[in-house]
Amino acid sequence: FRDVFVGSAVAAHNKWNQSILTQTATVGAGALTTNASAITTVNTYSTLLTVPKFRGYADGALYMHARARPNSLPQTNALAELGFGNALTNATPTDGAFFRWTASGGFECVNNRSSAESSVAMTAPASGVYSFFAIEVWGDKQICRYSTPSTGFSQEVTLTLDSGAPSAFGESPSGMIRVVNGAV
Repeated sequence: FRDVFVGSAVAAHNKWNQSILTQTATVGAGALTTNASAITTVNTYSTLLTVPKFRGYADGALYMHARARPNSLPQTNALAELGFGNALTNATPTDGAFFRWTASGGFECVNNRSSAESSVAMTAPASGVYSFFAIEVWGDKQICRYSTPSTGFSQEVTLTLDSGAPSAFGESPSGMIRVVNGAV
């Protein structure tokens, strides 16, 4: 799956499913902006999920690579997630492997299998500049890494997965990009 966000609108129906409450998602200059309207209303969200689903089996890695420019993140009482995930509203994803800018102002690498989460804290990437994000999901581990070329900073963490589970996820997740304003 690949999308470079060309044109002036999200490629809905053939590439992305959108679930949006009050916020807006816009496309311009080859980039997607979630919450382009800068809505701060509680419990609002902008979620994009890829139409294709991706399965994490033990016989090979599932890989995600994205270039993103987080602005004003982490932000208290708001969260953002980038990676693989199943989340239709402002609820926590039910399956996935993703980066999360937390509502308490943190940043982490998260694995969610059938609503059971495990995570590893990371240093948040610089705000307002592009970073390269990558996630690898194997049968026994998940690797999250990013690098910010303009600052030279990079970080990688490994999350050990449940050895008793048949796969990294209970259900096949989509590619996921989302921003959620919290209840406060």
